[in-house]
Amino acid sequence: MAKKYNCRPEEVRCEGCQTIDVSGWSHEARWGKNCAILKCLNDRKLRFCCECAEYEMCQKFEEIATLSSELGTDLRENLRMIKEGKVEEWLLKEDQKWRCPRCGNPIINSNEHKTCHWCGQKLRN
Repeated sequence: MAKKYNCRPEEVRCEGCQTIDVSGWSHEARWGKNCAILKCLNDRKLRFCCECAEYEMCQKFEEIATLSSELGTDLRENLRMIKEGKVEEWLLKEDQKWRCPRCGNPIINSNEHKTCHWCGQKLRN
């Protein structure tokens, strides 16, 4: 991916919500290294949005939650599980959800990718 998007490999993975966002590296104003969510968390010395008293009303969170829901991810449910201490259960669920049903390799969570880049299997919508 780093080669494809002309960036360093360490720029491919956001260290905030752990989302791989192929359009958001250092050249972007708001994603990747410039992620508004990650900057907010760092400024408040928090690890997750659900630790913030204002997160239910946060426009930054709402924006990324809406985008994520279009890709099949419910960020509020994810944060609920994390907050309840169900991190291992959540990680297992997400690991199973984002694997190719044919080859079992990880798939990219994106509207752009309709097939598994490992084996060519058509993926769910």
